[in-house]
Amino acid sequence: MTHEHFTVHPDKLRALSEDFTHTGDRLGEQVTRFADKAENVDDAFGVLSESTEALAKYVEMTKATVHSLQQLRQQLAGYAGGLDHSAAGYEYTDAQHTAMTQHMPRGGEVESGAGGGSGTVRWEQTVVTGRHRVGGPRLVPQRRHRRWLRPGGPGTPERRLVVLLLIPPSAPTLLVAGAVAPFGWMLLFAVILGAVAVTGLAVAVFWALPSPSPAPDPPGVLLLLIFGLVLAPLVLAAKASHAHVLEVRGMTRPAVVARVVEHHGKYTSYECVLRYGEGAQGPGSVSCEEDDRVGDEVRVVWDPEGAVKPEFERDVGDASSHADFAVAADLLVMCLADGVVAVGFVKRHTDARRRAAATPGGT
Repeated sequence: MTHEHFTVHPDKLRALSEDFTHTGDRLGEQVTRFADKAENVDDAFGVLSESTEALAKYVEMTKATVHSLQQLRQQLAGYAGGLDHSAAGYEYTDAQHTAMTQHMPRGGEVESGAGGGSGTVRWEQTVVTGRHRVGGPRLVPQRRHRRWLRPGGPGTPERRLVVLLLIPPSAPTLLVAGAVAPFGWMLLFAVILGAVAVTGLAVAVFWALPSPSPAPDPPGVLLLLIFGLVLAPLVLAAKASHAHVLEVRGMTRPAVVARVVEHHGKYTSYECVLRYGEGAQGPGSVSCEEDDRVGDEVRVVWDPEGAVKPEFERDVGDASSHADFAVAADLLVMCLADGVVAVGFVKRHTDARRRAAATPGGT
């Protein structure tokens, strides 16, 4: 029988021990990771449980809200039924109302014993009118018109005062707007003044005249006539101002028409290019007419300071004549506006008295 002897080297034993230790460390790491994952799963289950509890509480609150709304609907239905019953109980005929009001004092209290009980009933006398009065005439209260709109009556004293105060300053404003219109740097101011004046006159007439229903449309010729009459003082004042400046500060130079330029737009206009002799100075061009031809000898009046536009001497009118016509036109506009306003107030007053006489019980 033979025995074999095994020899164990220390190096191999040490290597095996290290391998076993390394394997144990790896196994410990895996155990730790598994424990962390288990904790995460527990946290997830905890969050899910809390969410489920919150959802259950929300469902309970929703059920309670629905139940409260149902109870509220039932209460409202009961109130509506009670109101219908009360309204039905208050229906009575006109004869009953008359009998009640004849024997009823203006206000007071009575002893009531209806239903076996007793008590004191206090009231104030109520006059039933309008749609609540059964069988009687319908009394519709007169609608009050706003003070600053067009009423159906003759208007308030304040309105008449405002209307009468609008016309005197509006008419002279037309003259002022026309007087400053020839100056180019004041053209915008002239347009604003003219708009204010025309608006003041229109508002005065609009407030004074009655408002027929339906309002008839005025003819176009009449509107053009009225618009032209209102603008006449403005145009005449502009011509007077322009002529006055050229008369006071203007200089006259002879010239020859060198070229006629035709401008096409909404309206056709013409411009004459001028040529001066002997080194004279003057405007390069002037607005002219269709009849002007090249080679015509003309005389030009112009302001050296350039305050107004230059003109041919033949087109510059008399400043005083234009001013007289402008003042006369402005006075005519003022008198016509005052007359229309007076007629409008009389017509309003007459219509109001006629309506009051036609209304039952009117004074």
